Amino acid sequence: MLSELLICGSMFLANNASISSGRYTPVVCCRSPGPGSHVLPMVRRSIADTHAISSSQDMTLAIPTMPMNVLINGSPTAIGRAVVEHLADSDHSLRLTSMAPYDEQNVIVCSLEHDEATDDLVEGIDAIVNVGYQDEVEMPVSFHLDYYTRRTYNLLWAASNAGVKRVVNLSTLRLMEEYEENLVVTELWRSKPLANDINLLCAHLVEIICKEYARDRKLEVVNLRLGWPLVLGGKGDIGDDVGTAALCSEDLGRAVLAALEADVEPWQDIHIQSLVANQRYTTARAAATLGF
Repeated sequence: MLSELLICGSMFLANNASISSGRYTPVVCCRSPGPGSHVLPMVRRSIADTHAISSSQDMTLAIPTMPMNVLINGSPTAIGRAVVEHLADSDHSLRLTSMAPYDEQNVIVCSLEHDEATDDLVEGIDAIVNVGYQDEVEMPVSFHLDYYTRRTYNLLWAASNAGVKRVVNLSTLRLMEEYEENLVVTELWRSKPLANDINLLCAHLVEIICKEYARDRKLEVVNLRLGWPLVLGGKGDIGDDVGTAALCSEDLGRAVLAALEADVEPWQDIHIQSLVANQRYTTARAAATLGF
């Protein structure tokens, strides 16, 4: 059963953090219960295609207007820290969570078991930002799988029961890396995780778990597949030697803000990367849906 696979998608937690005021109000926690897409014809990228891809980011991202209580699961990861920094300047109240303490953030430590602690973690939360991929921390394969499958399932189970409306899952465009660079890979293409890369396999499994909840209409899920590497700062900080799929932290933060309130389908894949020379992935859907 799918519930036997689960894990969560970031390794860190925290509580009621009103970061916009410079304060974090922590809490503490720990619970377990109880799918493909089709591939478009392989299209060779033309000069016109490349121009369309690049110009898709000439728009300004929509800024959310409704203050929400947002839980960020995996806040101590590099991706999580970038999201926290950007959302700190918004009107949203942040609650940070992780499976381990993190001195630089006031996180709620929660093991995401099927119990009261996980229920308490999501109480009063309107939306969850879940870090569903990371490659920074090495851990035993069995724990890695458990964290990103069973514990992710537990978190979403508690969230759906608590009335949480939306989850923004932060996945990775590396799931599409096996396709040749000269192909116009869109959100309708099937992801191709490498079986020998535990981080990509877990990111793939997190997407499956989130999709199950979305298809059952228990949660709305915006699945943001992020470019790599993550470069701190704005587009001007992206060097010429970082490749064609880079994402700056400012673009990441603005995309997450827009995803929290965008009008989307119950399940929505969206590819996100910054505007760089010879941009590898089209962000046309992000432009249409998020104003990216």
